[in-house]
Amino acid sequence: MAWLRPTLDQWNATIPAISQFVAEQPGRAVGLYVSTMKPIYAGPEGPLPAASLTKIPLAVAALGLLGKSPLIHGQTVADELRLTRYPSILGAFPPGTSLSAETIVGLSLISSDNDCANWLIERLPQDAFSAVCHELGLTQTILGSGFSDDECTAEGRANLMSIRDAISLLRTLHDDARLEPVERLLRDNLRNQRIPGLLEDAFPVAHKTGTLMGVAADIGLLHSSYGSVALAVLSDQQPDVHATSAAIARLAYAVCSELSLVP
Repeated sequence: MAWLRPTLDQWNATIPAISQFVAEQPGRAVGLYVSTMKPIYAGPEGPLPAASLTKIPLAVAALGLLGKSPLIHGQTVADELRLTRYPSILGAFPPGTSLSAETIVGLSLISSDNDCANWLIERLPQDAFSAVCHELGLTQTILGSGFSDDECTAEGRANLMSIRDAISLLRTLHDDARLEPVERLLRDNLRNQRIPGLLEDAFPVAHKTGTLMGVAADIGLLHSSYGSVALAVLSDQQPDVHATSAAIARLAYAVCSELSLVP
């Protein structure tokens, strides 16, 4: 799908909603992109906690989508893979169910399953993640920790991404046909309370959330019949993550409204 081609007035009309979102609470960053307009950035431009957003380049590395063969092979049993004490989609599989590496990649994105992501990290060559980030042009994206229950606290803040890297990643997901398998998985994301939260269920959004204490993030491609838009939202030090999630949904709806993507 081609990028949306808004008028300059439509594009500039998104700025008040973006500015208001950033001004409501310190630590929020927003990026908005289409190919025919100058990108809009607001808020901190340095790296912010990315949490599970780093599972996107992790999936690209695991599947070997940048001209390489898959970096991870093999399979494992679902009930042996599950280590978390929290609810997990892995509970849907009967004991002894065998999962392929490709299926594990899918679960790490569609349901953001942390045990699946850790299985991939443990099997990747040491420099594979940073090499993929380099190929994707991501200069401020770091996989500094895994996704175990213990790491999804203070340690999880070591996973970083800047707002410009987020937009660059979305641009590549849209423009590079080699990444279509990952973009397709992101369309099936089951965690839809942020960017897609106020949009119709039939509105396709390929997105990935990231969540930690004080962190609510979501980056995605919004695909309408008129064209695609890239929207990225990062945050840190949010006193109420649920309130920030609701604010992200309102922002996404406001952007779509100004760009005439929704009634």
